Amino acid sequence: MGSLILRLTILAAVLVPAAASAQIVNIQPLLGPVDRPGFSLEFKGGMSLYTGNVELFSGDASLLMRYQLGRHRLISTTCGALAFKNSAQTMNQLFSHLRYQVFFFDWFAWELWGQGAEDQFTRLQLRVLGGTGPRFDAVRLPAFRLAIGLHYMLEYEQLRAEGAAPGEPLEELNHRASTYLTFTWDIVENLSLQETAYVQPKLTDPLGDFRVSNEVQLTAKVSRYFALGTSFQLKYDSAAPATIKALDTITMATLTAGF
Repeated sequence: MGSLILRLTILAAVLVPAAASAQIVNIQPLLGPVDRPGFSLEFKGGMSLYTGNVELFSGDASLLMRYQLGRHRLISTTCGALAFKNSAQTMNQLFSHLRYQVFFFDWFAWELWGQGAEDQFTRLQLRVLGGTGPRFDAVRLPAFRLAIGLHYMLEYEQLRAEGAAPGEPLEELNHRASTYLTFTWDIVENLSLQETAYVQPKLTDPLGDFRVSNEVQLTAKVSRYFALGTSFQLKYDSAAPATIKALDTITMATLTAGF
């Protein structure tokens, strides 16, 4: 019991008020099969190419932790990105995410999650999210898995005053839906492809204020503890802040160490 409490405490401590990439953060690669009991830890480092609101290369790092006991699972991740241009820091992003899942059946779970965010390049000073809803594992084959999440999300945002348009609100509290569809295909042994799409419309204005994200990730496991990967992510915000582009893309290459 003491060991379990220690592990849960470590997981909870990761959700420190920190920053995040604006718009939508894809945590689906962390969710794996429900039949992986115990504690797991993963470090990931990589290089990213950003286009849209910022065009540069950056170094990325993340710490992922996962604990499962029976049908209960906790998942925590903290990630950051840092870029330099002409010997000056030009980008500093972080995010923290904590998620709890309870599986009533192998194909049905209820999820509860929270996240903190900041993004210097999209004028986002603070973004705090909380959400809950069901997850359906619609297809559960040995080499192919498909899951759907239908969630409610409460969102609080603070924008930086720099670059604001006249009369633009700098604080907002919004109610959104957060829906995702994710599939994983084990192409051959040690090589897998995952694609995840998110849609997050504002419940009071779903056609005028919505966010969309799509990420494709290819991962090759090179040993028991190490994997190489590449991914491409597209993000669109229909109601982006003034002076901020609606479309962003990120291309990433990663090296992952898991324990």
